[in-house]
Amino acid sequence: MASDFEIGEFKFQVGNLKVKTSLLVFKKLARTLLPAIAEARAAGPGKVGDAVQRVVDNLDSLDDLLDAFLPVTKYTGPGRDAPTSLSASALVEHVFGGRPEIMLEFIVRCVQGEYGRFLAENGLLAPLAEKMKAMGLTD
Repeated sequence: MASDFEIGEFKFQVGNLKVKTSLLVFKKLARTLLPAIAEARAAGPGKVGDAVQRVVDNLDSLDDLLDAFLPVTKYTGPGRDAPTSLSASALVEHVFGGRPEIMLEFIVRCVQGEYGRFLAENGLLAPLAEKMKAMGLTD
């Protein structure tokens, strides 16, 4: 599922990953994401944040995730009115250099776009998503 989103002054258009790349990225996420989900389910309300923090603490492949999504991304922003591929390293530095918060949000939004339907709506994260919604943590 492709996704379009804005972060600050940048607009991103992210296409789908190729099947094998998508599987490799999911395997990386599953090493930390799925155990944290299971822990959050078992711990109950109020402990979701702790489990998510452990995901972030243990996710040592952020650069791999970024590398996976860059080739399927176009962006517009200051100085770029037409959608431009984000695969060139100079453009990556222009968009994300000195802005780790934008880079991390970009990765999160890309993962949501690629796997969100599987994980949240009908799949593994459905019970957790319902709990978070009931607690007022999501829409």
